[in-house]
Amino acid sequence: MSTPYVAVHFTLNPVVTYAEILLAELSVFSFESFEETETGLVAYVKEGATDLSVLETLSLIDNEAVAIAYEVKRIAPQNWNADWEKDFTPVIVNERCRVRASFHPAGTYPLELVINPKMSFGTGHHETTALMLSHLLEIDCTAWRVLDMGCGTGVLGIAAMRLGATEVLGVDIEPWCIENTHENALLNDCPTLEAIQQNEVPANRGMFDCVIANINRNVLLEQMADYARITKVGGKVLLSGFYKKDLAVISYQMTTLGYRLNSSKEKHDWMAVLFDFQG
Repeated sequence: MSTPYVAVHFTLNPVVTYAEILLAELSVFSFESFEETETGLVAYVKEGATDLSVLETLSLIDNEAVAIAYEVKRIAPQNWNADWEKDFTPVIVNERCRVRASFHPAGTYPLELVINPKMSFGTGHHETTALMLSHLLEIDCTAWRVLDMGCGTGVLGIAAMRLGATEVLGVDIEPWCIENTHENALLNDCPTLEAIQQNEVPANRGMFDCVIANINRNVLLEQMADYARITKVGGKVLLSGFYKKDLAVISYQMTTLGYRLNSSKEKHDWMAVLFDFQG
């Protein structure tokens, strides 16, 4: 049985400026994703992961310059992509990589990835996935061992293997993501790609040349020390799932762990950042 989610629908008046402030306040809690709307914001979190009474402590609640209201809705487990898949269109990244579903005809791009998402995240449509793919296309993955944290559909790990990685281990907390990753790996001629269900960085799987993590700001900050523990000196860590405003705290903590900023990409305020591990 998959974990149900809770959606908190916020209404703001005015929306401009205050939606960004609200997002910044909510990001310190356990919310996993956010959706901006015309009237405010929707925040998503696993049921039971956060005591929602913390919402009454938000500074905007007592701010007379803005009217704020919210409604909590439980979302039963479901196939999130069922309707969306009907209109799923291929995604092109850097004019070198095409991500498509199995029902699309094959193309002629240097890297063609076949991804059937089912209930998992990662098709290239979201800015963070596209940014991560863009980084991978510029990296020499030859003979690498790669750890893909929060693997979702497996798209990033599959891309790394198709670009030369010899071993990829995907990790995700959701069982359907593990199943989906294995299915997509077979569709892309990556039968040796492995995926395991757990919530933490593997402690007994050796050292990796590269860690890929497209999750969210809070989880990244919690897991960074573990990334350093299993990354080879001279290896790389590629992070996304956070906004441009979070880059300073992400970079500061990575630097304290022995990483050096290599390059960054951004799209619509989302960022993906590549770090080199100096030990």
